[in-house]
Amino acid sequence: MGDACTCIIEDGIGVVTIDSPPVNALGAGVRRALDAGFRAFAADAAVEAVVLICAGRTFCAGADIGELGKPMQGPSLLEVFDIIERGSKPVVAAIHGTALGGGYEFAMICHYRIAVPSAKVGLPEVNLGLLPGGGGTQRLPRIVGVEAALELLTSGEHVPAPRALELGMIDALAQEGRLRADALAFARRILAENRPLQRVRDRHEKLAAARGQPQIFSAFLARRAQAFRGLKAPLNIVKAVEAAAELESFEAGLRRERELFNELWQSTEAAARRHLFSAERAAAKVPGVPPDTPARALQAIGVVGAGTLATGIAQSLLQAGLPVMRFDPSRPLDPQALARADLLIEAAELPAAQRRDLFGTLERLCRPDALMAIAAGFADLEELAAATARPDRILGLHLVTAPQNARLIEVARGRGTSAATVAAVMRLAKTMGKAAVLSGAGHHLIADRVMGAIGEALQCLLAQGLPRAELDRALYDFGFPDEPSRTLHSAGRGPPAQDEPAVGGILRPLCAPSADDIVAQVLYPAVNEGARLLEEGVALRASDIDVACVLGHGWPLHTGGPMFWADTVGLPRIAAALAALQARHGKRFEPAARLRQLAAEGGKFTAR
Repeated sequence: MGDACTCIIEDGIGVVTIDSPPVNALGAGVRRALDAGFRAFAADAAVEAVVLICAGRTFCAGADIGELGKPMQGPSLLEVFDIIERGSKPVVAAIHGTALGGGYEFAMICHYRIAVPSAKVGLPEVNLGLLPGGGGTQRLPRIVGVEAALELLTSGEHVPAPRALELGMIDALAQEGRLRADALAFARRILAENRPLQRVRDRHEKLAAARGQPQIFSAFLARRAQAFRGLKAPLNIVKAVEAAAELESFEAGLRRERELFNELWQSTEAAARRHLFSAERAAAKVPGVPPDTPARALQAIGVVGAGTLATGIAQSLLQAGLPVMRFDPSRPLDPQALARADLLIEAAELPAAQRRDLFGTLERLCRPDALMAIAAGFADLEELAAATARPDRILGLHLVTAPQNARLIEVARGRGTSAATVAAVMRLAKTMGKAAVLSGAGHHLIADRVMGAIGEALQCLLAQGLPRAELDRALYDFGFPDEPSRTLHSAGRGPPAQDEPAVGGILRPLCAPSADDIVAQVLYPAVNEGARLLEEGVALRASDIDVACVLGHGWPLHTGGPMFWADTVGLPRIAAALAALQARHGKRFEPAARLRQLAAEGGKFTAR
């Protein structure tokens, strides 16, 4: 069968083992091996059932993304699926690690599924602006029912194996460490009980309750209207599941699924979600800090401060399961407790002079190898680092603690911050389930600077007499949360947005601007600020700016972030609009040099 798969027979049970590191993707070599193996077992009278299992750290990850856009080699995925599903002998998928997306679609092709308790299954394609394209929207409702399928498909949930068993997504649980043996025993039990072949495609009993009941789907969409606002993928998923319930044949449902998938594949939303998926992973790759950089594990963390900032940081750390020590700087500090900390985060919210004194005290009391971070006032980072004997271990950490935006950590690197220090905090972020974005130090880091530009633009429009309701409606329709003028201003940490025109404002009154005009005048300055961050080297990549704004301050994810969105709008258009605003209202709207250059060259901020 080649190196990709091995096929053996064990007491009448054929065992197909996929061994294609790192994630057992269904590339051409694996497909050829599966095709040959299942054809051989089908023809062998000594084989009564088949167990499909994977070597390595996980079950099959689905299609090989490295083959996207290339000519198909060997049997197609659907051809392999067909051989397995239409076979006359029961096939048991044995799952460990994760079976997500195409991997779980592959498992549903098999007649039965068994998994270890630590495994997770699911169809998370919605998180990429897509729907499952290998029959997932047609098979899952047949297994779990329509309403459960709608929830699972539109949330993209990774379902732990015990709950998957309750839902019917798997048929049995194996013991940890005994997957192969338990899968073989399960196959023998199926044979001994003479169970009928359970092709998922032929199951209709869980679709019956939804057939001829369009209100099930309309009510689901109504309940999720806020969550799905601006998104196309969940809507197409609901249409595909409705097709599973309403269309006469499974093949017709597959055709409808393919139509709806193709609509999404060509959409800006899907491109934006794929961009953010890749951007989040790219953000973890810091030049000069290779993945194997030696770095200590940050297991004990001290948070210094008694205010809301320190409380939010401590709660965020505790929620991630990390041990946290709190220190109130208004009381005597405990040297023994401080000495246990691998990382100290100063979040005391003190005046500059008192803060310098506190930082010096902390340095004297903590271990020489401990890292020290500031959680605010990042413009002081270089000064604080220069006053210590450990500038290589000093950095800034902006932990966004608002529950709805809690996945971002911005890491401010000073001139002397070492690669080992950066590596340690990037790994800490991963441990916490957060995305870390590296930023240069300054008065504000990446996300706050971009959102601050939005705040200034909002203030200008309100000062011109634009009703707040019109402003909020335009930005809400773009995808920002409720009352966006207040939310975005708060995120940018600018002056309070005013409801009344400012006396003596420098901007001229607007004449009933359209929603598109409002969006342009508010968000083009944010793109411009992103270009300046790149010019100054504060941000490493345009994609880092997108990650910071989407995860940190709720920029609508279906647009891909400010820099990706700017590329979809067209940089020449944005540069020209900013130049026109500059002519009317002054230098604050002057297009950044990076923006002008890319616009002139036909370039883009982000790769496609």
